[in-house]
Order: sequence, then structure tokens, then C-alpha cells
Amino acid sequence: PLTFEEKLKLRIKLKLKENKKYFLWISQDRPKKGLFIILKAWEKIVKNNKNVELLILGTFNEIKGKQITWLGRKPNSELAPYYQATDFYLFSTLVHEGHSLALTEALKSGAKCLASNIGPNSEVLHSGNLGLLIDKPNFINSWVEAINNVLENEIDFNKENLDLLKLYDFSQWSKEIKKIFYDYNS
Repeated sequence: PLTFEEKLKLRIKLKLKENKKYFLWISQDRPKKGLFIILKAWEKIVKNNKNVELLILGTFNEIKGKQITWLGRKPNSELAPYYQATDFYLFSTLVHEGHSLALTEALKSGAKCLASNIGPNSEVLHSGNLGLLIDKPNFINSWVEAINNVLENEIDFNKENLDLLKLYDFSQWSKEIKKIFYDYNS
């Protein structure tokens, strides 16, 4: 996570406005990733919110719309600054996936996460203590309500006051994975 001042400098470097609320969506443009739902929700969001912008990364096809910035595809090694510069990360998967690295990266970068309450997303976000879980992610209004909620209210996105730098630490994670493999093969 960046300090407020570091985030402002990064936004300038990325040619983003300092005073907007940025929402980030990163994935491939497959239907199961839920971008079509986010885009329909976004149409409703921008009707009453002029100071928001949706950043879209990872799609092959250019995405156009009001208050949407399409950033195309970028290598994974270039994604961290976008996670760090954004205010909110939208993880709109519509299917059960494994532990989401993208959700973890966004969380560790300081983005406030809104995620489908499907599969291990609840575990990644500590049952909603580290983010907002969307119980009905296949409904457009669920996303509209969640986005409006975070825009209108000061929500504590780290109720457990966890050190995000230590959370999902790679060396600790590696040790735990090795233990799982060892226990499984014993």
C-alpha cells in the first residue's frame, strides 16, 4: 500500500486525475469474469456520480463508455501500479475459482476490494472483514448497491486491523504449501 502522497504521485505518473475515485477491473474478457455485469452497473453509477472512473485492464477488445478508461492488456509485471493507484478493486467472477491472486494483489496493494461472494473469495477477504462481499454477483443491482454503498459511506475495509504487508506473505505461504504437500504424501 502507498501513502496518500505516494498515491497522488503515482496517479500523476499514470496520467490519472488526483481527485477522482477510481475503480479497477482486471481480467480477461470472458463472460464468467462478469465484466458485462459491471459495465451495466457502471451505466447506472455514472448517472449520479461524476467523480468516478472505471479502469479496465486485461481485455483484448476495447471497452468504451462514460467515465471508463480502457487500458488494454499489460504484462503481470506492470499491474502493481494500477492496483496501488486505484481506490477500489472490483472482482466480479461469476464462477467458483481457486484462491484469487488478483484479489490478493489488490488487497495487498491497498485497494478496497468488492468481490463476488463465491468460492474462496470470502476466505481471501476474511469473511468480509477485509472487503465487501457481493452475495448475488450475477445481479446488476447488487453491484450498483455495493458501489453506491462504498461511495456514500465510510466503510472499514480492515476491521481486523491486519498488517496487509504480512498477510499472504510469500515465504509463509510457501512453508504452508510445502506442509500440505508433505502431509498429503505422508
